[in-house]
Order: sequence, then structure tokens, then C-alpha cells
Amino acid sequence: MQANKVQLSYASNPQLSTSELWNQIKSGLEAQFPLRTLHWRSGTRTSIRTIQTLEVDLVPFEGVKGEGVSQIPLTLLDKPFFNVFIVTCEDNEAYKSTVKKQIKEWHSTVSTRKNQEWLIILVSRPDSRPTSGLLKMRGTVLDRIKADFNIDKRDRCSQLTLQEDMSSPRAWADIMSKVKEGVTSAFDSAVTQREDEIKRLEAQRQMPGWNFCTFFVLKESLAISFEGMNLLEDALIQYEELEASFAAVLNDNTSIWFGKFVDPSPKDDSLPLLSVTKKPYRDLILANTISVFDFRIYILAREAILLGKMGVPDKILRKVNYFLSILGGRLRSFQNELPEYFIESWTYSSALSAIESCQEWKSKDAESSQVTKFSAARGEILELARLQLDRLGVYLKYLPDNPPFSFSRLEDPNIGFSSGAITNKDLVKCLADANYFYNLYIKLSNQSIDSYVKAGRRKFALKLHGSLAALDMHRERLASALQVYTSLPAHYATHQWASLESYMRLQGINHSNEAHDDDGRAFVASAMVFLGSWVSDSRVELLEDVADLDTFIATLIRKVFETSESLAEDLTVQDNPVLETMIIESSPKCTINRDGYNIEVDIFNKLPCALNMGSLVLTLSGHESITLKFKSNACEVEPGHSKVELFCSTPLPGHYLPHSVEMRIGKLLLTQQLKPKESSKLSVLIRSKTRLRMLTLPVDANAFSIWVSQPKDVNIGKGAQLLVDVRTGRNTIQNARLRLSSSDISIDTSVGQTDASPLSFSKDGVELANVEKDLRLTFLLPYQNPQGRTSVKVVIDAEFTNEDEPTLTRTIKLVKTVTISQPIAVNVRDFFRGQSLFSSFTLSSVAAEHIRISSVDLQPYDETEESVKISRIAGGSESSVVISPAHPATFIFHVQRLREVKDSLQVSIRYRKLQEEIDHLLEKRPEQDSLETASRPGPLSFKNLVSEFKDRPPWLDLYIATGELLLPGDKAPLHSNENLGVLSDLGWRTFSIPVDLPQIDLLASTSIHVAENPFSTVPRAIGRKGNLFAGQPFTAVVSVNVSCYWSGREDAANRPYRMRFEVDEMIRDWLISGQKRGEFCAKDGTTHSVAITLMALRHGEIPMPKVNVMLLSSGEEPSQRSSTPLTLECYQVRGAEKLTILPRVGKTSFVLNVGPGSFSDTSFPEG
Repeated sequence: MQANKVQLSYASNPQLSTSELWNQIKSGLEAQFPLRTLHWRSGTRTSIRTIQTLEVDLVPFEGVKGEGVSQIPLTLLDKPFFNVFIVTCEDNEAYKSTVKKQIKEWHSTVSTRKNQEWLIILVSRPDSRPTSGLLKMRGTVLDRIKADFNIDKRDRCSQLTLQEDMSSPRAWADIMSKVKEGVTSAFDSAVTQREDEIKRLEAQRQMPGWNFCTFFVLKESLAISFEGMNLLEDALIQYEELEASFAAVLNDNTSIWFGKFVDPSPKDDSLPLLSVTKKPYRDLILANTISVFDFRIYILAREAILLGKMGVPDKILRKVNYFLSILGGRLRSFQNELPEYFIESWTYSSALSAIESCQEWKSKDAESSQVTKFSAARGEILELARLQLDRLGVYLKYLPDNPPFSFSRLEDPNIGFSSGAITNKDLVKCLADANYFYNLYIKLSNQSIDSYVKAGRRKFALKLHGSLAALDMHRERLASALQVYTSLPAHYATHQWASLESYMRLQGINHSNEAHDDDGRAFVASAMVFLGSWVSDSRVELLEDVADLDTFIATLIRKVFETSESLAEDLTVQDNPVLETMIIESSPKCTINRDGYNIEVDIFNKLPCALNMGSLVLTLSGHESITLKFKSNACEVEPGHSKVELFCSTPLPGHYLPHSVEMRIGKLLLTQQLKPKESSKLSVLIRSKTRLRMLTLPVDANAFSIWVSQPKDVNIGKGAQLLVDVRTGRNTIQNARLRLSSSDISIDTSVGQTDASPLSFSKDGVELANVEKDLRLTFLLPYQNPQGRTSVKVVIDAEFTNEDEPTLTRTIKLVKTVTISQPIAVNVRDFFRGQSLFSSFTLSSVAAEHIRISSVDLQPYDETEESVKISRIAGGSESSVVISPAHPATFIFHVQRLREVKDSLQVSIRYRKLQEEIDHLLEKRPEQDSLETASRPGPLSFKNLVSEFKDRPPWLDLYIATGELLLPGDKAPLHSNENLGVLSDLGWRTFSIPVDLPQIDLLASTSIHVAENPFSTVPRAIGRKGNLFAGQPFTAVVSVNVSCYWSGREDAANRPYRMRFEVDEMIRDWLISGQKRGEFCAKDGTTHSVAITLMALRHGEIPMPKVNVMLLSSGEEPSQRSSTPLTLECYQVRGAEKLTILPRVGKTSFVLNVGPGSFSDTSFPEG
């Protein structure tokens, strides 16, 4: 039975139905369907059901069958839920005489029908207006209809205004609202009635004469009604309840309402599974002759149709997969009633037909998550179909009766069958043609693999790849099978499927022999990875064809190592867990009598036999990709744990991490990377179960060592150099070669400075020969200083042999970061004053360093030349000074030129870092103090101490001020006298910078002096008394002197210069009158003077106005002018001097007559 649409009947009065207007109204009504967004509020359900769209069929009222009794339950949609009567009437007289009677006849019929609603629609014209007299208002007709037919509170009358476009939703808005309300109301009443009928019938289940098929048809009618109302979930619930009731009936063994369990018809094995029209299922159910097999297929098909409409085809495929597996197994109990291969053919055909049906229901614009679910379900059901080919292949001898095919073999191949035959065309061809079977098998497997890949189910796809490899082996396609078997285990290992991995490894071993691997490399590689899988997990239950596993493993191990001995080249096997290596914690130690380190490792041999190990190499990685290799001698590793000592001849201390292990057994090289990985077992571990632990190789003070640093004495003017410090330690060096290189700078090893005779320099490096032990050699190497770099990385490669071990060549490779910048920033300012120069040097440290300055000297670069006289006038003291970025120090020098200066000057700074001082004090502190601080965690150093506090901790301020060192935790400080004695052997660093003697082309000195008298330009003599008052004008002299003393030009003194002076306006202090700005011609040593008038605007200490001077022209011919412009510096003589301006005091004399009677004649006004 198919779901019908909701019916809506219509009728009209003859005047309307016979007019031309009727077709327009009917077309407009049809355009309003389907209905959208209906809300069904059911009293028997907790939530409101929303119907998004509802298809509606318009049927004429005359064609609707009346109420009748049927033996077969009908659906709720077989009768209309809603009836409309459309009427037109112009006035009350026509309504009263004709129209009312027509409506009443229709209403009397509709009102007798159960579970149906109705509506009267009055059609009106938009151009009609209310009138008086005999023609009443049209609104009165609607009122009469409502008064006559609205019996209850519900409004069942509505008005439709004619419009040009009768399909517009606006015209039908009120009507459609009442239609939706009426449809849901009628449907709710019908559902309630039908559910009551179902409950009554179900309650009679234990009574005689009760029939399950009748109950099924009644309940299915409700499900089909829900489907027609687009309530798919409610419809699905009805079928699920029917399925549960059917299962209960079967459990009660009361299947008298059904025929046989299975009654196969022709083509039953190949018909579409989800088709409800391939058989007259409803007739068979009503006749109580349907088989259990067909009945269950029918319920599944109806549920699948609903799920398809809901847009979840993946649920259909999962439901079908479960259904075929369960019902297929049940059919085997009735196998003698079925044709041969019927179950396999029916399962195969049903699975593929279900996929075709779901492809039609699958939405093209489905979300990615839905596509993934569908692909996974499709892959599973395709695998189920392929499983039927496994059964057929084993039975027909197309496939071997062993894994992976024997898992699905037929239970009883000798059982009898009925006389029929299968009808699936593909399987019929497979019965006669093995190649067709193989092609179909491969095609179906690839389709399933493709679906699993799209779904992200990698493990399932890998399992099918293994089956295809097994098929290739059976068909003797050895190369293809071996390729698959050797590639699959890596995928299984990722997912930790040890059993499947072992099985695939075993297949690879067997097939590598069958594939005639002459070299044996493939066999050894496959066997080693199999052994690794075997020792990692003992779950090898899939190795059913191995009778004695222990004997098999022992034979395999012996054959592997025998074969590896005959290999032409080394075979490297990575990360194989047959051997585990553990570094014993804190084991790295310095050797006593020679350079190098010893380290002890624990080897865990998981194989059941001893191994002859040629060597074991442990590689440690350190900073800047430095690696150290620890090697062992040949040894025999017994099963279980064995300790082996390794030796490294490179004396290179530092912090290292284990990087890799190499174990050589014949031509077999087992390598293991020791980098930690998430979610993986480490083959080689330090004795820490969670992570690799850093190893510290201690410093051997008696070992050969090389250091590269900046020299203590740095002279910027003489080129950059590196200081190389070589210490032989306990070794008497026969010969050694040092190579220094850097990607940052260019180092010249062919030119070196040293006092040691055993050194020779060349482009290839520095060579040493016959150097005694406990000897220290130092030499300097020049390099090109790069611009803008503070540090460089220097790579040192050294090879040396000593007298005790002449056959052992030790190699050292280390990377040193050398600071090439100076920790002191120097800022220079020069002040020209006549024939004197004052140079100010401001020193500050960089990078938060604290630096002690011992002395700062300025002298000629060539100390033998006495062309200048230099004296320090500020910044010099007997004690040193400590500078930092926040606390700079300034040193001022007075420079007088005695004659022409040919070379530059040089400033030399003698300093050392406080970090060096404190580290040296901590290293040399007395024994009792070091015992007191032994409990401190970690070594004491300046960096460790300062990092625990702020930039300048209190103990550091105390040390800078007094020289006493009181560190945190000390009971008493190290006094300054003791510190001076300890620091006396530390020495100082020297930093020299060349400084050019500054030059200025023109030096202008300006001054303003008070004139001797208002009519003179002669300045008043210094010290002469004379008061100046505010508001009193006085004459002042502006003088500008020009000098070329500091000029470097040869003809500077003989040139005329056009210049301009300008007196600054100081409007708050002075009122200036006279020539405040003017031009003049000047020469070397000339003075230009002008008189101006000044008047102080206030009293107090007032500075003189400033005078600015600028150069206008040099008096040169255009052809003789230099490209470098002339420089001019101007300063004011006695510029800090201030004039004392007194307040102006006025004096007035009054004569008063104070004789007798003077006041009697004087009258003072009141107030």
C-alpha cells in the first residue's frame, strides 16, 4: 500500500461554478499547495510535530465516497480532512432566497462525516462599494453566513477578494491559515481514533481468533497515514513496533498466520531487496499465506523507504547489512528447501541492489560527515557481498581452504538442495568460468577498498589488500603478492595490530623464498621485521599454519644470520625491537690514563639465542650538530640482559642527547633512532620511562683542549684578531692540525702571531709537532671584522695523535661562539674654545653588563711624536669606577696643538667585567667558605646569582661601593683586602680606539659687553663698578671674532668670509635697540664690533642675549670652490655670565608746616 496525499474537497454554488470566474479561483487555490509549516499538537505526544511541507490533492466534493464499513482497514488519508464551499452572492435577497439553501445542503452532508473540517468562502469583488436603499452592503452577506453556520466558537467562514493575480499568497492568507488549522485538527482526531482501535485489538492478543496479520494491517495503516502527512519519524516508529511484535510472535512459536519460513519463488535470489512491488505482499498478508522470509523483507523495505525519504541512506545500508547477516544465517537451517547457492546469491544480490537503491536516495549536496558515514556503510555491505564470493570460491575450489578465505567457508558442503537454480547472472557465470570469478572478486574488493578509503577506515582497507595479495599468491602471481605483503605490515604496525602484522610478515617471508630471491636481501628484511613484530607482541594466534612456533623461530633466526653473512653489501634494518639498549644513568666517566670517555650500556636480547655482535656504536648529539660516537669491541650477546662498555676517544665535554644506536651482526646493521615520539615505544631508552634524559660529559682537566676567544688587548686600528689557546694536557703531541672556519667571518690561518716554535701556519690550517705534555700554546689569527655583528660562530676541526697511542687519530669538532664586539659604548663630544680643544668621552656598558674601569688615557697614536699636549681635567681618580647602562662615566681631556698633527689620537680604556671578578673570586675563595656553600644547588657563578635577583641586587651594590663580597647564604663577607689579593692575578683588558683630531674651518666667538660710556664702543673694564637698573637703557658692544686655527685647509687663513650675525630676541628680559642683525666681511683673527642699546625689563640676575653667526660665502671663485662645504662653529665667550639688574628706586621730597596752629586751618574731608 502506497502513501496517499492529504485530500481537500471543494464545492460551489451553481452561479459560481458555471461562470468564467470559477477557473480563476480554482487555479488560485491549487497554487497555494503544498502547505508549509504546519504544527501538529497531539494530546498523546509530549512534543509538537512540525510538518515542513504537506502535499494536498484537490478533489470535487461529489467524488468523495460516503461513510462506509470496510473489512480491510483504510488509511486515514483515504478520505478528505478538509472541505470548502466557495460561494458568490451580491445581496441579502439572493442569499436568503437561493444561496443559503445551497450552503445548507452541503453543510448537512459535511457535518455528518467524522474527523473532517469545513470552511465557507465568500468571493467578493474589490470595486463594489457600500450602498443604501434596496441594495444592502456586501459585508452583510458574510455576517449572515457566519450567523447561520458558525455554531461553535471556531470561525468557519472567510472572505476572498478577487484580484488580478489570484495565485498571490496574500489573497489566500487568512483562508490558508484556517485550512492548516483544520487539517491538523482533523488529522489529530483521526489519529486518536485509530490509535484507540489499535490498542483495543492489541489487548485482545491472548483471546481466541486474534490474528496478527489483521493487527499488522491496522497498525500499518496508521504508519502509512503518518508517511502521507510527512511525519516520517512517527511512521518509522510504527514499523519498529510491528517488528518487535512480530519477533514476540515468533518467540511464542505462534506463527500460524504465516506460511512456510521460506517459500522461494523464481528469481527470488536476484530481485531487488528493497522493492515493495516485486510481490503482492499486502495480499499475501491479508490471506495469511506470506512466508516469514517475505514478511521480514517487506518490513525492511518499508523502513528503508522511510529512511530514504529522511535522507539517511547510511542507516539503510547498516540496517540491510545486519538484516542480511542475521537472516542469511537463519536460512541455513532451511538450506535443503533452497536451490544450491541460493543464500550466497540472495545475499550478494540484495547487498548490491540495496546500494543501488541508496544511491538514488543519496542527496547530491550532502555534508561531508554524511558522505563519510555513507561510504563506510557502503564499504561494509560490499565486503559482505564479497564474503559470498569467498564462500562460492572455496566450495568451487577457486580459492584455497585456508586463511583468509577459510574464515567464511560453507558449514556443510554435502547437504542436499532443492531442484531450483540461482538466477543472478554474475554468479551463474562464475560457476562456469574461474577467470570471471577472479575478476569479479577483484572488482568487488577494490570497490569496497575505495569506499573504506573515502570513509577514512584505513584498517579495513588494509585487510582487503591482504586478501587480494593472498589471491595473487593462489594464482601464482608472486611478484605482485610479495609487493603487497612487504608493504602492508608497516601500516598494521602504525595501528598496533600485532597479530595481523605478524601474519603479513610471515606471508612475506614464505613468498620471498617462493619468488626466488637469489640475493637473499628481501628474505632477511622480511624475516627481521617479522621477528621484531614477534618479540613485540606474543599474540600470534593468526599463525595457524605454523605447527611448532618455537622451532620455527629458532630455525628462522639461524637462517637469517647465515643468509646475512653472504650478502654482497650491508643491509640496514631500522628500529627493530629484537635488541633494546639502555644507557645506565650517570655512567659517562672520564678515562684515567688517556683522553676520552667510557659509558656503560645494557643490551636486552629478546631472541631465544645468543648473537655474535661485531660492534655497537652509540651516537650522541650535542649543540650545533656536534656528534660523539661511542664504540664497543666485538662481543657475544646472550639472551636477556648484558652489559657492554663503550669508549669515545674525543675529549669534548658538554651536554648531549642520545641520537642513535648501530649494532652490526655480520652484514646486518641494526639501527635505531632515539628521538622520542608520541604514542610509540622507544627501542632505546635512558633509564627514564617517559623521555630521553640529557647526558653530561664532564670536563677532563688533563685532556687535550682548544679555546677560541677575543684577545685581552684589542686595538681597533690594528685589525681584528682571534686568540686561540691550545693545552696539551696529559698528552705528548706527535702532530696535530687545527682548522678554523666560520660562515660569519674570513679567518686567515696563514698569518699568525705566536712565540711558540712548534707552530706553523698555512692556508690549510695550523700545525703542531712534538709538543710536550702540560704545555699551553697561544697564538693570534687575523680575520676580517664584519659590520654590525656582535658575535660570530667559529668551527674548529682538530686532528691529533699522541705519543702513547700513535695509531689512534683523535678528531675534535666543536663550535664556539666568540664575542667580537666590545662591552663598552664610547660617546665623544668635542668643544672648541679658542686654541684649546676639550674632548668629553662618556663610557657606558652594553647588554646590562657591569664593568670596572681602571683608567682611560688619550695620547697620540705614535707616542714618540709630540705634536699635541693632552691633560685630563675631569674623570680621573686613583680608584676605579664601575659603569653600567644606567650609570655611565665621563672623562674630559684638554688638548692643545703644538704643531701640525699628522697622525690620529688614540683612546685606551683599561677595564674588566664584574662577572669575571666575581667568578674568579668564587673559584679562588678559601676552602672553609666553599664548604659552607656546598649545600647550594648548582655551581655558583655571577650569572646564576644575578638571575635570582633584579639587575643590581644589594650584595652587588655593596661590592661596587666597598669591595666586600657578601653573597646570599654567606655568614661573613670576603673583605676588600682579601679580594684585591685574589684579583691581582686576574689582569685587565685593554680596548684602544683611534680618534681623529677634530677640525673646524671657522670658529666664531661672540660676546656682548657693557660699553664704557654711551658714546663709545669700548667695553667696560672687568671689575669696574657701575650699577644697572631695570628700565634704564645702556650701551652694549656686540663683538664677533673669527679664527681658522682648527681648520685643515691650507689657504683658510687668507680668504675673506662673508658672514652674518644676529642677536636673539629675549622679549621677556631685554628690550634691544640698534643693529640686531648685520653682515660683515671677516678674515682669520679679525673682530667685528657694533654697539646696541639694551634696557632690562625686569630686575634680577639676567643672562646676556645670545648672538648667532652664519656663513654667507667664502669669497672663493666658482671654479675653486671645494665640494665639501665649509664648517662653522659658534660659541659665546663668558656665556654663563649674568648681569645684576637692580630695581629702580624713586625719591620725592615733601615740605610740611608743622608749627603751632597749623592743623587748625587745615580741614580733611570725611571718609
